[in-house]
Amino acid sequence: NADFVKDSLRRAGMNLPDHPGPAIPFPLPTPAANARLRRALLAAGIFPSFIEYLNGPSGGYFRFVISSEHSPAQLKNLVSVLTKFIP
Repeated sequence: NADFVKDSLRRAGMNLPDHPGPAIPFPLPTPAANARLRRALLAAGIFPSFIEYLNGPSGGYFRFVISSEHSPAQLKNLVSVLTKFIP
């Protein structure tokens, strides 16, 4: 499932690091962009994790952890929302 989401985002133009594992970081350039993405995710029924680390990206970032329990429909829904926000 993680590979499906990563591959879909890469095809849409997102530069994702090539690392194993189910975590997908999604940083945006401004707090306003983060707020717009949060609203879009919530409207789509997706409840995102937002991370703010001291040494992380300025302003924080969304972090999605994909599991085997996510359905194909859920994954497609996530990809559909995220691809509209690829910087």
